[in-house]
Amino acid sequence: MSYSNHLQLGFGVLLQSSPTWFLYAKVVGGSYLIYIGLKSLLSKKNSSFHIDNNGASVKKNTAFSIFLEAFLVSASNPKTVIFLSAFLPQFIDVNHSANEQFLIMFLTICLIVTVVHIGYSIGIHHIKKYFSEKKFNSYLSKITSSVFVLMGIAVLSSNKS
Repeated sequence: MSYSNHLQLGFGVLLQSSPTWFLYAKVVGGSYLIYIGLKSLLSKKNSSFHIDNNGASVKKNTAFSIFLEAFLVSASNPKTVIFLSAFLPQFIDVNHSANEQFLIMFLTICLIVTVVHIGYSIGIHHIKKYFSEKKFNSYLSKITSSVFVLMGIAVLSSNKS
């Protein structure tokens, strides 16, 4: 279910108005961030990439496992739902179908995110030689894993409940 659908169902309002549900979403989201950070830090390989003979990086995970992990990280972030539930309704025109308007907003957000990610991909393509160095890859993996753990701790220790 997308953020747009959650908004239509009032999930954002539920998180804003119910401290219990917000606390539940915060604990699940923060715990999951800590889990994936520790899983990466404690794995025998410090990187999910390996270098082939040509020096190119090749991803070992399946596309589905990458998608699933990214979806779970995104879907467990209550702050995004709260932001969108506060931001999007101001653009709703009561004289038109709410479903059509939410669909247009959802597709617009998808387009923006896609363009941004394409920009990231183009940028990474230009600096890929640095990413193919094993030492850099190891440092990057440790840093990003640690950031996930720290973000999870920050979410769990935040005062808002």
